[in-house]
Amino acid sequence: MAPLVSIIIPNYNYARYLNERINSILDQTFSDFEIILLDDASTDNSVEILDKYKNNPLVSHCIVNKENSGYVFRQWEKGINLARGKYIWIAESDDLATPDFLEKTVWALERHPEANLCFCGSDLIDSIGGPDISHYDYDKKMLPDFDPSCRTYLLESKFFINHYMVWTNTIYNASGTVFRKDALHQDYFKAIESFRYCGDWLFWTKIINTGKVIILKNKLNRFRLHNESTTAKAFDSGATAIETLNVLLNILPEVSRPRQLICYGTVHRNSRRTFEKAVLKSFNQYYFKHLGIFKGFCAIILERINKSLLHILPFTISQDKDIHIKPGASYEV
Repeated sequence: MAPLVSIIIPNYNYARYLNERINSILDQTFSDFEIILLDDASTDNSVEILDKYKNNPLVSHCIVNKENSGYVFRQWEKGINLARGKYIWIAESDDLATPDFLEKTVWALERHPEANLCFCGSDLIDSIGGPDISHYDYDKKMLPDFDPSCRTYLLESKFFINHYMVWTNTIYNASGTVFRKDALHQDYFKAIESFRYCGDWLFWTKIINTGKVIILKNKLNRFRLHNESTTAKAFDSGATAIETLNVLLNILPEVSRPRQLICYGTVHRNSRRTFEKAVLKSFNQYYFKHLGIFKGFCAIILERINKSLLHILPFTISQDKDIHIKPGASYEV
C-alpha cells in the first residue's frame, strides 16, 4: 500500500546536519510516509550517516550519485519520480521541522482538495541550530497580514500569484512546503532546467497556478541560514539577479501592465543597490535585451514615480500594500 506522503531528502555535504534532520522526520506525529534519501556525491561523511538509516522500514530508497549533478532540481525530479505518495515534502537536509509539521500540513490539504500546496511559517536558525537574529523575519515581510487573528488562509491562485509571487519567492523554503504530486506536469522541470538558484520560485508558481494555496502562519519549519548554504552563496555573489528577472518574465505576462512595469522596475532598483559595477553591467545588458529599451526605461521611470507617491496616493502599488489587501475570500481552514 502506497504511503500518503513521500519525503525527499536531497543532500550534498551536509553530514553535520543529517542525523538531526532525519530524526526530526522520524519523530513526526504523522507516520504514513516514506523517506527517499538522495546524496549528490558528497565528499564528507554523508554516505556513512545515510547508511545508518537506509534499512529503516520507512526508508524506501537510498541513492548515492557517483558524480555530482551540479543541479539541485535534478535531485528533486529524481525523488519525485520515485515517490509513491499523494503528497510530496522536499525536506532539505540542513533544515528541521517541529514534530507536528506533517500532521498539520497534510490535514489542511486533505480537508481542501482544491488546494495544490500548503506551506507554513518558519523560525530561522543558524549553523548550530540557535535562533538567527541577523536576518529579518521572512514571515512578517512576506506573508498575508490582512487578519492578524487568523492563523490559516486558503487563497485563490491568481490572487496569491498577483499579490505575492510577483514580488519575491514568498514560498522561500522548500522544507516548509507540502504539495500534491498530481499537481505536477512533466514540463515543470523543463521550465526550470536553466535555473540554478531561483527555479523553485517558478516551480511553486506553476503548481499554484492550477489550484489554491494554503498558508499556515504557525512556525512549523526550522529554516537554517549559514554561510555555506546555497541561498547565502547566491545572495552574496549576486547570482540571483538575472534569474529573478527570468522568473518575472515567466510570471508577469498575465499581470496588469502597470504592475508588470513596477515589478520589473523594482528588480532593477534592487540590483542597482545591491550589486557591484561588474555584476550590474551584466544585469543591465540582460535587462534591456529581454525587455527592450523602451519598456525597460518605462519600468524604471514608473517604479520611481510610484515609489515617490507611495504614501500619498491610495492606488500606488507595493509589496507592503499587497500584504494588507484582503482577497475575495480568506478564512481559517
